[in-house]
Amino acid sequence: MLTGISARYVWERLSQDLDIAPLIERVPDEFFKWVTDLKNDLITGKDIYIKLAEKIINDIPVEFTDRKNQALYIQKFDKELWGICFCLLDKDIKKANSLAWKMVKPSGKVFKRDIDNSEVK
Repeated sequence: MLTGISARYVWERLSQDLDIAPLIERVPDEFFKWVTDLKNDLITGKDIYIKLAEKIINDIPVEFTDRKNQALYIQKFDKELWGICFCLLDKDIKKANSLAWKMVKPSGKVFKRDIDNSEVK
């Protein structure tokens, strides 16, 4: 069974806050499980990046009230989190989430099942 639905398509829908329920209506159990597991993994991954960035900005010393010192503190951590940290400092949650979604963007692998019913990812 070849669905034409890729991991990237599921990610695109989730990252745009679109419902994925239409993708999994009246489908075989294997496909339902694949989409559901993928959805959970992507959301968990995105949430982890947000929580890591939140921890960094919440741990900024209180005396670092200016942007320069805040930036110097943030730069001590993983570079891939910097953008999210600055968005959170600016209270731009939408942009922070957008950056976190980009960090969990999957390959374009498509769900398919071989004739012998073994799942191929």
